[in-house]
Amino acid sequence: RLNTALRDPAAAADIGAEYGADIVIIGEAFSEADGRKNGMFSCRARVEARAVSTKNAQILGADGKHAGGLDNTELVAGKTALRNAGSSMADYFIDAICEANIGTGGGQSTANKQSEIVINNADFSSLMKIEKYLKSYSGITSVSKKMTGKTARISITHSGELDVIAGSLSDGKSGVSLEVTGFGTNKFEAVLF
Repeated sequence: RLNTALRDPAAAADIGAEYGADIVIIGEAFSEADGRKNGMFSCRARVEARAVSTKNAQILGADGKHAGGLDNTELVAGKTALRNAGSSMADYFIDAICEANIGTGGGQSTANKQSEIVINNADFSSLMKIEKYLKSYSGITSVSKKMTGKTARISITHSGELDVIAGSLSDGKSGVSLEVTGFGTNKFEAVLF
């Protein structure tokens, strides 16, 4: 069941709702040895997690953080690295959840919001199609774009929910095939394929 919840926000929301939580944070973490530094064991850790509203399975934030840790023993160095990465992730989630206005209506307000879309493996032709689609999308009032190498960044001002916009692009409605690879309160990342 937890494996399903890692991939499916609705399954994660169901687990959180069983325990009376408003938000559930679910993810994975690991650490591994990174050799020795100054006679001490060094480990690196990575934490990947997302916060999900149990009310509507909306992803309030999703990210991955990594950090290092040193100690006289490898096991404690690994735990230190995990704690450091987890602390960084906690800071991220506090900001993401506060931005989502949880507790003051259960989601973002309908006022205009600024969001960023980052598209990797982009080309100019696809970027133009996505821009045209976004400009015609109901609830988006402005679109600006820039592209560096194979990475395109699109800033939008919108009144609707960002996850709905992301889903629309993921469904290929712009005429371009892309996959959403990361999602937060006011930003999502995707890759063209």
